[in-house]
Amino acid sequence: MEGTSALPAYGTATEAIAAGHGQFAHFYFHDNPDRSRILLLFNGAVSNPELRGRTVFHRWSWHQYFKHPVLCVADPLVCAPRSEASLAWFVGRQHSQDFPALIAEIRSIVGLVNPRAELIAMGSSGGGFAALMALACGYADSAIVINPQTDIELFERASAVARFKKEFCGNSRHRFTPAERRRTSVMEHGFARAKPGATIHYAQNMADAGHYTAHLLPFLSHLGTSRPDIRVSVQLYTDPDKGHLPPGFKDTARLFGPAIERLTRPGAASGTQPE
Repeated sequence: MEGTSALPAYGTATEAIAAGHGQFAHFYFHDNPDRSRILLLFNGAVSNPELRGRTVFHRWSWHQYFKHPVLCVADPLVCAPRSEASLAWFVGRQHSQDFPALIAEIRSIVGLVNPRAELIAMGSSGGGFAALMALACGYADSAIVINPQTDIELFERASAVARFKKEFCGNSRHRFTPAERRRTSVMEHGFARAKPGATIHYAQNMADAGHYTAHLLPFLSHLGTSRPDIRVSVQLYTDPDKGHLPPGFKDTARLFGPAIERLTRPGAASGTQPE
């Protein structure tokens, strides 16, 4: 998120795209030469309380490693003025359809760049949840995720879930209804609308044991019975120092190998720039 405030700001997507890079609303766009693919980078938690209620972008500087345009997506609920949520999984509020509306916004932006582009959704933790949902709803062609939640209710940081619920409906102890569960669980939402041949690259730190047990294993079980045609590549790694925190770009590239290499400029995996 470093340096986000220094990014040029524009009033519309059209202006930012014409300029080649810049932020607008809750998006940051950076153009790159090969428009055959577009990367959608979803934010995870905004852990610094001083940054909540402001628009910041995770991994925005990774654009320098990719050969394709990058669209970073901040969570509108976390960015909302006076928001207390550090993480909202792009779900929005109770009586809204914020994620479908967000996908509609992204679709409009992508249409200005290349409406036929292959779409790769990326994210870690709550951003990984959003990336999986983008694939599950039939929009993204593939997803690259690190230590994602697949069921919000099972996130071990109960305080973050409680803050989200308060923003969601005003009640930090709210129990999600069956309809709301389809918004807050990847498995309850299901993958019936996912594209044929969709691909998921899923990395899980074994030092983040709670996410392995509560999120990865149920996800694999569900997908194996409901959509066995979706190709899932799982990379297990062990990094006790990082735990739930995601690796930087260099280690991410090493972790995913060809799945990242095909998206990057030659030699990009040796980069050491800040995130």
